[in-house]
Order: sequence, then structure tokens, then C-alpha cells
Amino acid sequence: MSTQQAFLFVLAGTAILAGGGRAQDLPTLPYSTPNPVPLRDDLVDGVDNPVQINKRLASDWIVRPSPAGCCGPTGKSGPIAWETYVRTGVAFPLSGNIFGDNLQPGWNISGGGRALFFNPEADKAWVIDVGISNTHFNSRNRNNVVTLLNMPDPRNNNATEVQRNGGRPFPTIPSLDTGINSFNLTSANLSLGREIYLLGNAEQEENNWRAGWDFGGRWGNCKIQPTNYPHLDDVFGSVFLAAHTDIEIPWGACVLQFGTRFEWDYTWTDILQPQNNGDITMFNLLFTGGIRF
Repeated sequence: MSTQQAFLFVLAGTAILAGGGRAQDLPTLPYSTPNPVPLRDDLVDGVDNPVQINKRLASDWIVRPSPAGCCGPTGKSGPIAWETYVRTGVAFPLSGNIFGDNLQPGWNISGGGRALFFNPEADKAWVIDVGISNTHFNSRNRNNVVTLLNMPDPRNNNATEVQRNGGRPFPTIPSLDTGINSFNLTSANLSLGREIYLLGNAEQEENNWRAGWDFGGRWGNCKIQPTNYPHLDDVFGSVFLAAHTDIEIPWGACVLQFGTRFEWDYTWTDILQPQNNGDITMFNLLFTGGIRF
């Protein structure tokens, strides 16, 4: 066999083997792509699957589970509420002493906050009230109505006057007859009271009507402006008894309040010296605006 014939024989055999290889199927893979597994209804939390109700993705340390009733009223307790207020109105001095006989009705303005401790029904509450107030009176009689004894001479507060007097202080004034121009009281207030809802309760989202009372005390500073002497200052104390009524109007997450308050107040002070009756009894008619959270 010549070399050319041998070459043609090898080429023909190679072509036959290649065609047969392409005609065979590809070998089967030892694995297959899995089909999606349908969701199991029994793994969904809900009433229909009680086994899964207590299942959580996070631990109890993170979720902090709470037993039923843990965060509500305990024993006889109810909710606690907070409210702020502003009050203003007229103070009427009652006659029978120097201030009461010589002062015009004054003007009172006060503000503060209240903590309300409700019963479980939220229709009654004990109340703690903390606030500040100011009352100012002008005189209706500027004649001499009081005598003050052994008063320091106000010229001693003026270096020029003392120098003109040869550097010697002026002697005390043994007796000074004076009148009253104005009288002012500023105080911190504390009281305890009771709130009762006559219509509705503190938790319903409707207009409510409530009434209440409280009693307490005041402690502060008072100032008198005499007609012929510089002003005098002293501390004072008061006791008071009050009653009020309010309308509550829900507004968003808060409750607006509008009402009227009546106060009887007895104040004692030695600003007119012990020999004079410097106490004052007054009746206050106030209008209240507030907001409860």
C-alpha cells in the first residue's frame, strides 16, 4: 500500500468515529435542580395554628414578654395624669383690717402643675398641686392710716445726704405716720385636693365636666409701698381653701381645660410691725386654662 492510500484510509476512519460520537447522547448528571418547596401553612402564627402562637424569632431577653395585666392598674390603683394650668382673676380684700379697709380689689395671676391619681374607673382622683402666684393691690385711700415706730431714716442710704450731715448717720424716726400706695404678694403654693367627674371620665375621648376642691398653703415675699417712705419687704404665709369646676375638651393627644375657681385666703405678715394688724383676708375669683397629658 502506497503512502497516499494509507493517509486516505486513516482520514476516512477518523471521520467515521467523529460522526458516531456526535450521535451519542450526553451523559446524565448525577444530580438535578430541586423544585421550590411550597410554604407550609402550619408554620404561620395565628389562631388557626396554636402550636406556633408562642414561636418568636428573638429571645425572651430581647422581646421581654409581659404577662397579662402586668402594666395596668395594680390593686386599687388607677391611671396617673399630669396637667399644667394658668389662672388669672380678681382678688377681693375683705374689710376688718388695715389692708382690707384701704385697698382696691387686686389682680391675681398664677401657674403650676397638678398630679392626679385616679381610681380604676378614672372618674375620681386625689390631686397634688404645686404652683406660684402673684397678687397686686392698689390703694383706694392714700391718707395716713398706720403708724410705724423706730424706722431707719432713708437718708442714711444716700452718701451725699450723710456727707452733708457731717458724716454722721441720721437718727431713727421714732414715729412715722404713713399711708399705703400699693401692696404686692408673690408666693410658692402647695395644696392637696379631690377631683370628681360629673360627666364622663378622664379616659373617654369626649367632652367631660368635673368639679373639685383643695386646701393648702402659701409662703413668699410681700412688699408695701408707703406714701412717704421707701418700700418695705417682709415674708408672709397663707392658708387657703378652694373649689373649682372645669370643662374638658379632647384635642389630639391632649385634653384642653377651661374653668372657674373660687378661693378663700387668709394671709398673715408683720410688714406693718406687730402693733398693727397686717393680716389680710381675701376672696379670689379666678378663670383657669390648662392642658392635661
